[in-house]
Amino acid sequence: MSNHRRRAHALYATVCLALFAAISPASALNENGAAGASEEHLVIFHFNDLHGRIERLSRMATVVREARRQYRHVYFFCAGDNFSGNPVVDQADPRGEPVLKLLNTLGIQAMVLGNHEFDYGQEVLLGFVGRSRFPVLCANIEAHGPGWESVKPLVGIQSAAGPLLTVLGLIQIEPDSGIPSAHPSRLEGLKFQDPIETAVAFRSRLPRKGVRIALSHLGYATDRQLAEALPELDLILGGHSHTVLDSGVSHNGVLIAQAGAHGDYLGRIDVVLEAGEVTRSEARLIPMDSVQPAPDILSMVKAFESNPVMERVVATLPRTLEGKTVLGNWICDMLCRQLNLDIAFHNAGGVRVNRLEGAVRLQDIYQMLPFENLVVRMELYPREIRGLIATDISKHGKVDLLMSGIRLRVARTAAGKIHAIELMGPDGTPLNENRRYAVGFNSYIASSYRFDHDDPGKSLEMTTAASVIAYLESGRPPIPSDPALRAEEEIVAAPADTVDARCEDPLETGPDPFAGSSAAGNLMADAMREQSGAQVALFPSRLLVPGIRIAAGTSIGRPQLRSMFKHAEKNAIQVARLSGGQLRAFLLQQARFRKGMDLQVSGMSCTFCRNLAGVIDRVECRVADGSRLDQQTALKVAFCAYDYDRFYKLKPLAVEPRDSAVTLESALLRYLSRHPRLDSDLSSPRMILRDCADGE
Repeated sequence: MSNHRRRAHALYATVCLALFAAISPASALNENGAAGASEEHLVIFHFNDLHGRIERLSRMATVVREARRQYRHVYFFCAGDNFSGNPVVDQADPRGEPVLKLLNTLGIQAMVLGNHEFDYGQEVLLGFVGRSRFPVLCANIEAHGPGWESVKPLVGIQSAAGPLLTVLGLIQIEPDSGIPSAHPSRLEGLKFQDPIETAVAFRSRLPRKGVRIALSHLGYATDRQLAEALPELDLILGGHSHTVLDSGVSHNGVLIAQAGAHGDYLGRIDVVLEAGEVTRSEARLIPMDSVQPAPDILSMVKAFESNPVMERVVATLPRTLEGKTVLGNWICDMLCRQLNLDIAFHNAGGVRVNRLEGAVRLQDIYQMLPFENLVVRMELYPREIRGLIATDISKHGKVDLLMSGIRLRVARTAAGKIHAIELMGPDGTPLNENRRYAVGFNSYIASSYRFDHDDPGKSLEMTTAASVIAYLESGRPPIPSDPALRAEEEIVAAPADTVDARCEDPLETGPDPFAGSSAAGNLMADAMREQSGAQVALFPSRLLVPGIRIAAGTSIGRPQLRSMFKHAEKNAIQVARLSGGQLRAFLLQQARFRKGMDLQVSGMSCTFCRNLAGVIDRVECRVADGSRLDQQTALKVAFCAYDYDRFYKLKPLAVEPRDSAVTLESALLRYLSRHPRLDSDLSSPRMILRDCADGE
């Protein structure tokens, strides 16, 4: 058999639970797990980035146990980041203990360290490793001292009469710091090597026969680099980037798999070996929403969750707070008032929920702010604050920090090159360049953001979560000020990577994508409609980056688009046929769910009415010619394929075949090449929300 034949991977996608114990009939594997007497069949399950969602483990148990009853060789792996995201886990004693006990009970074969495994500190992590009944792996860490000898670079796993699995563990490192994406104080005394170079150095330790696996917490893009550097691997079981790979990706002869995050999916890979070498591997994801939990594991979860202290209500919000921008600014508002600060900043990645409403419990605060980061106070001049903002932009390509007590206006290229940073107070008055301001931020920012400042800073010995709880329990207004967007970014022209398209008016995403139509949202919806030939196109407001502005007359190309739209380079278009009544009901349903404008539209306009109780209860839709949307007329409607598959519960009249090669970004670039001058109609509102009296 040729080497090419041995390395070939047949990929297929199916997520139906009814098939989890068997392979599709189109597969060469039969229900007993072997295509022929000389072949061996392995079933490998994997998950990643659980972030404390322990209830999902009870569902995974159902699937894995059924497979173990049906197949001889079944393995179960974890690709890291079990912590941070659920106070039941994060506030346990010892911290993380619920995850450990559940994984020990489920009998996983190995896990790799993820960056969030360090969130509780090294002492807690080593306690976790010491009490685990499974190998914990990480090859690219250099650590000394008691306990670290239990963390292995790789492990060989072999069941009775089964083939050998060689598993190499790798953790990501940040290019600017050379350490994983964790609080630097949690990593003191540790050194980390480049994961790709480390993997290549282990080439000689990968046996010729059996299954060679990288258990990776590197992220999908780096997993592809790993496959290029080490084609001897058979599988890469990935994590960190939260990528949903429905049927895996074969790259350079290596099958790369990743199962999203939060236990939404359990990955399954069926591997066939002949004469001890892998000949075929097939990957798919099983959605956990469709699986019943195992009663005994669910009982353990319920026991962990029964903590009445966490149910204590600390405040009742007068209105819903949604989105990381709003929540992060709200957190900063409370820090300023509770800790007597002029200005506060918080990193968006440190806000771990997207929505709060009504009664807010302790559990909700700890879920939103799971990291035990202390607040640090520094006395900073405006020039030093600009250095902090510039560092933020260099790390993220945009303003990622959320804030209170300050407003920003940043002019930069799409690639992140800064032209100017204006600093203003909440009323728009420029900051005094000769004054020092009391600035607070969490200790992660203080340790990770390198910028020039004279004041070394002082820890206030209070965590961000504790500060927020103290403010909310003080009886002061739970929403002290409007936490709307406070950073405006203008994308200025750069000579490279542009297409010959210009907009007569400024092209803006708006401060709040859910408040109504924006020029950028209208543009994307127009491109989707033209590309698909649909009569109506709907683009999710959540995929707009708030606060981005491209000046009138600026050339527009791929870099500018990526500054305005999230994930446009990988999301495809799905066209479905709906009746006018179905479309109207869907739009109303989405607006009610979001309590705002959930979608940007092309080919029609909609006016939504919100009654005196604050409920969006009516919508009037008009099609392109100005006539009312007919309830019976069938329309071709273009959707973002990801949202159509994952979020929308539609029963369309028909669904058209999808061209996954055409992404939202490629459709928009094509649209711009056909329309070299974008007119001012893009700024006209198409989705309008009005407050209406009942019966109006």
